[in-house]
Amino acid sequence: MIRYRALSPSTGDIEDVNQAIGEAFAQHRAGRLAEARAGYHDILSIHPQHFEALHLLGALEAQSGRLAEAAVTLGRAVALDPTHAEALSNLGSVLRRMGRFREALASYDQAVAAAPDNADIHFNRGNALWDLRRLNDALKAYRRAVELRQNFAEALQGLGKVYLLLRQYENAAECFNAAAALGVELDFMRGERLRAKMSIFDWTDFSAELAEITARVEQGEKASSPLAFIAACDTPTLQRRVAEIWNDSFHDVPTPAAPLARQKKKLRLGYFSTDFRRHPVAYLTADLFAAHDRSRFEVLAFSFGQSPYDAFRQRLEKSFDAFINVFENQDRDVAELARKAEIDIAIDLGGYTANARSGIFAWRAAPVQVSYLGYPGTMGAPFIDYLIADQTVIPPAMVQAYSEKIVYMPDSFQVNSDTSSKSDDAVTRKTVGLPETGFVYCAFNNAAKITPDMFSAWMRILGKVPGSVLWLSEVGPSATANLRREAIARDVAPERLVFAPRVAREDYFTRLGCADLFLDTSPYNAHTTATDVLWAGVPLLTYASQSYAGRVGASVLTALDMPELITTSLSNYEEMAVGVALNPQRAAALRQKLAHALETSRLFDTARFAGNIEKAYEQMIARARTGAPPEHITIV
Repeated sequence: MIRYRALSPSTGDIEDVNQAIGEAFAQHRAGRLAEARAGYHDILSIHPQHFEALHLLGALEAQSGRLAEAAVTLGRAVALDPTHAEALSNLGSVLRRMGRFREALASYDQAVAAAPDNADIHFNRGNALWDLRRLNDALKAYRRAVELRQNFAEALQGLGKVYLLLRQYENAAECFNAAAALGVELDFMRGERLRAKMSIFDWTDFSAELAEITARVEQGEKASSPLAFIAACDTPTLQRRVAEIWNDSFHDVPTPAAPLARQKKKLRLGYFSTDFRRHPVAYLTADLFAAHDRSRFEVLAFSFGQSPYDAFRQRLEKSFDAFINVFENQDRDVAELARKAEIDIAIDLGGYTANARSGIFAWRAAPVQVSYLGYPGTMGAPFIDYLIADQTVIPPAMVQAYSEKIVYMPDSFQVNSDTSSKSDDAVTRKTVGLPETGFVYCAFNNAAKITPDMFSAWMRILGKVPGSVLWLSEVGPSATANLRREAIARDVAPERLVFAPRVAREDYFTRLGCADLFLDTSPYNAHTTATDVLWAGVPLLTYASQSYAGRVGASVLTALDMPELITTSLSNYEEMAVGVALNPQRAAALRQKLAHALETSRLFDTARFAGNIEKAYEQMIARARTGAPPEHITIV
């Protein structure tokens, strides 16, 4: 190892220090980090308050992944010069990588004050605000970065990400398109851009973009987020690869050892979610939390979302033994809080969905960690032990496509709660904007689940059923215009698409009964919407594909003993949809069978489901207490 000549008090004049700094920095730039580190330490051994040596050493430690050391060293540097924008920004970046987002933001705030016209610092500050989910503030920071540097691709991507979470999809697509036009390859942006475009039915170059994303995933590149990918690609092995790439990118700290699973009188469950509010996940799980056997289980909620304190939120809170708001807490602190609470099993209800916080589980909140319901696929993460499923959504032959051990539930993996009563208001086709005659196909799935191939199938179905219409959820003016234009391109009159505005949940259930048949999407099926539709008495036709997300419709229909509504090819799907519409007796028979199934099926038996999942939890913790690794579990 090359060592620089030692500096002594008698020789450590300014010229010698500058020379030593120059030599060390040259080694640093050349990638000889050990030699550079030694040089910086030599200087600091004689001049421990030397700002430049501290700053460069901190940057080197960050570059080497020694984040804790980097934070201390850079902290010493900015203490010497609290107006040095670059050092403050570097410290913020290190703190952010450590998950210390509020401290990172404070450092960026100081950096912005020191250099208000520095686009990079505004961008970095926007990242910290994004981490803290201060979306409107993040929007301002990214905008300022773009104002200062018009062709700032990373800041344009940041803007797009915020707009996605704010559901301003047209703005999101515009930002992603602008960033892509600059020719810079940015991590995960291809998938984000595709998702934004799908959300407004902009299918320009859809096939080519998906093929490019898929090819890049196969090469191990950071091409898409997991959530964007599962809506467009139906290959479980590739979905796992995307999840693994995502996880490796955002959780670069080693997962700590699981805390000891102590023997207690009751098992302590922790449910973690951003969606303890009027949200599809909460609608499904609301009764589950209250149904847990309190003689054997304590049930805690860790809520990291913001929501109005309405009657539904109050109902949720009353279902838990403790409801802990951790929105302001950082991931590591939430995990530590769960450890101190001696949570035995941590259940992640979000996965990789919007505003979810998988980082909490990377820090090991509990000895056993489970992914359930919110994200229909593998997390590809070493810190998630189990995935709740059933034999339909994950056939045993497909388990290698999932990093977790699979818990096979009887009936269906999907719990169901909140089977809301219908509104007392009288609803007719006319009052909800539907024609008074003709067959009504309904497809109320999220816009981002609708692919051009699926839409083409729907248009072929309409073409074969005179007078029929397709009833869709209203997204926005530009999305409506795009979809009607797509209908025209497929020789279907645009007025045969009817868009339903958002309404209260009770009214939503009531108006569902105006539909004759629900057309499921593929490769990302209806989930909460599927059981909503069925509970409303409307038959659901599904196309079961390969992945978990694409087999949920088949799962709930199997639990209802209605396999005739499960198809395995697009041609069979179209044939069935047309056949039901053209045969009123067949349509009536399906409705009658569904009505009987709703009275007898276990699909909506929340108490039974609670008992079964409790058996799974007990088996998980029993293995953990003996030191045995997780293993597949089948509940009968």
